[in-house]
Amino acid sequence: MTMGKALQKRMEVSNDLQADVSARAFLHDNEASRMSIQPVDKNITPGTNATMMAAKLDVYSFGLLSWSILAGAYPYSEYNTLELILAVTQHKERPSLEQIKRYFPATPEVECLLQQCWDPHPHNRPSSEETLAKLDAILADV
Repeated sequence: MTMGKALQKRMEVSNDLQADVSARAFLHDNEASRMSIQPVDKNITPGTNATMMAAKLDVYSFGLLSWSILAGAYPYSEYNTLELILAVTQHKERPSLEQIKRYFPATPEVECLLQQCWDPHPHNRPSSEETLAKLDAILADV
């Protein structure tokens, strides 16, 4: 295989991986748009339901990112993209808190915050400000 063909193949794999990561990053469980993957709209009008949903998606993402850091793993790595969509939107699956305990002595407060961040109903998730306040309180006790 020539250097050019090897580089082209690596770029194809990289693009496929980037597309998969992008799809996972924008996956959300909005009740109004089940089974969809939607890009984030940068032109959302403040004060609309879309603005609230974008903010709640950020909280959901924060919960998953926090879990990933504490667990030392990627959430939902056992699923392909279609299985992931079904698991999260239809079956309301969330990452196991037990996986965190192998690496991090998670307190009930940490577990509660993560569960609140990825609540299946976006309206039940805390705001970014509430999440930060809860995280500050948890860290103050450490």
